[in-house]
Amino acid sequence: MALKHARARANPGGTAYHPELYALVHRGTPGDERLYLDAARGAQRILELGCGYGRLLGPLARAGHRVTGLELDRGLLALAHAAIAELAAPEHARVTLVHGDMRDFALAEHFERVFIPFSGVYCLASEADLVACLQRVRAHLAPGGTLVFDAYVIDAFHAAADPQEDDPHDGEPVASVAWRGTTYDVFETTTWDRPAQHLHVTYRYQPRGDGTPLFGSIRHRYLLTSQVEGICARAGLRLIDAGRDLDGAALNPESDHMVCMAAPA
Repeated sequence: MALKHARARANPGGTAYHPELYALVHRGTPGDERLYLDAARGAQRILELGCGYGRLLGPLARAGHRVTGLELDRGLLALAHAAIAELAAPEHARVTLVHGDMRDFALAEHFERVFIPFSGVYCLASEADLVACLQRVRAHLAPGGTLVFDAYVIDAFHAAADPQEDDPHDGEPVASVAWRGTTYDVFETTTWDRPAQHLHVTYRYQPRGDGTPLFGSIRHRYLLTSQVEGICARAGLRLIDAGRDLDGAALNPESDHMVCMAAPA
């Protein structure tokens, strides 16, 4: 299973990690920028959890919103600081970056919107971690505020796939990127623990010509669509909608992603 459109904590398990390579490969899901810009309408203050290298912060700031980006990974956060420094002064002034853990954060303001894009909820390793995160979201939502997050849909794969059917030995090709004067072909290999709803993905960055490959990995604990409402309820949130794809179409067996919206119960 390819996770080239997935976002997660980038360096679990001690695997060698290069945030620049991660950022070059993980460019977001087509259509998600428009989704979050539309969801931001009417909001002055926005909190993005797992802001990564700042991919959405600039567009949100240019649209006139005050946006706070929280990120645990210091390498990605450094890239976000560099990206924000390139913004024009008015947009730059509207962005605040915070190093923090989405499971346990306390900020001095409340927000009309909280966003967790790019399957970011799946980087939380347990249901308890996810509930803790959503409880912090609830505590930071302004009256009338909403949480919006998206995630890939995995229900059909979870129900039908054989966990013994591994990816090809050399991995599935997912991208080619240029970094520090070298072109790398990127291959992805996934292992799966169905009972735990865990996916462990390893990326091999193979330099063209001679050279030693680089490696990185991510871990996901995914959700089934039937689990979302109960998880939100445990955190004191009321699920408003979880029936749309990124393009606004109703979820169907062919849908790749789900968009979820919730508010304080």
